[in-house]
Amino acid sequence: MIWLTWRQYRVQTLAALAVLAAIAVFLVVTGLQMREVYDSTVAGCGSDCESAKNALVVEYQTLTYYVTSLLLATPGIIGIFWGAPLIARELETGTHRLIWNQSISRGRWLLVKLGAVGLIAVAVTGVLSLLVTWWAGPIDRVNLDRFTALMFSGRGVVPLGYAAFAFTLGASAGLLIRRTVPAMAATLAAFLAV
Repeated sequence: MIWLTWRQYRVQTLAALAVLAAIAVFLVVTGLQMREVYDSTVAGCGSDCESAKNALVVEYQTLTYYVTSLLLATPGIIGIFWGAPLIARELETGTHRLIWNQSISRGRWLLVKLGAVGLIAVAVTGVLSLLVTWWAGPIDRVNLDRFTALMFSGRGVVPLGYAAFAFTLGASAGLLIRRTVPAMAATLAAFLAV
């Protein structure tokens, strides 16, 4: 059953890993540059730290919002493209009848599908969250305000909860609606509303 789930979701998993690798390269390169600027200006400043801090924030503020927004959009994208079709595609095409007539129970089938794909979804979001949290470290040390809505939602373990929620929301929408495209639309609408 795990092999079948891998065969069904290997393209999405490999595509997510390729995008994650590209984003990781970008974040490491720009994160090292940001740390170098932080170490040379803010960390070694004497009495006039405010101008150095403001210069760092101004230089990387737009990029910080884009990177954090990308991290916040990732769980929604995973919920739409991984969660919603997970069960809806099986029900829509009728392949669930073949699977349920095999030696595997319905509960085990659902558990393996939800567990394997859900774990990968949360792991991808977790790695991206870890990278973004490391990347934004100098900006967060300067701002000292990680409890604004955008910053709190885009750091640490919060995106993992969003990913688990979006994936579960998508799978539930697919189960209830039983059609892939409407389930994807309902997942998007519900995730944005929440």
